[in-house]
Amino acid sequence: MVAVTHAANARSRRLLESVGMVLVEEYDEHGARQCLYTPGGKDDSGLRWFRLIAARLDEVERRRGAQARATAAGQLLSENLTALTADELAHLCPVHHGAYGRICAHAAGHTPALHLGRAPDGAWIAWLTGHGI
Repeated sequence: MVAVTHAANARSRRLLESVGMVLVEEYDEHGARQCLYTPGGKDDSGLRWFRLIAARLDEVERRRGAQARATAAGQLLSENLTALTADELAHLCPVHHGAYGRICAHAAGHTPALHLGRAPDGAWIAWLTGHGI
């Protein structure tokens, strides 16, 4: 049995701790810090390793799939998107640059509604728009 709550939710954390749950791990998910609790007195090492391995495998597969579909421009994008110059941005698709901080890795002027790029944290993402350029 596990319980997960936002780190900022002090009431939920106190409730979980009052019924004997123990904080096992903190991690970022859904744009916020999360706390994973398990019943106290149990060996949680297996659960912790399972979560770490699963998260790592998911990250590797997500990047591998996105990189295989990326354009040459996308593959050259820096892991740190704040390091991109105005000239580098000018060669990338301008659709939704400001919305959600996404930067499309396709060359400027492409017409498909599918955009492949990176989020501000450098993670590869894909999104659809209802229109082409």
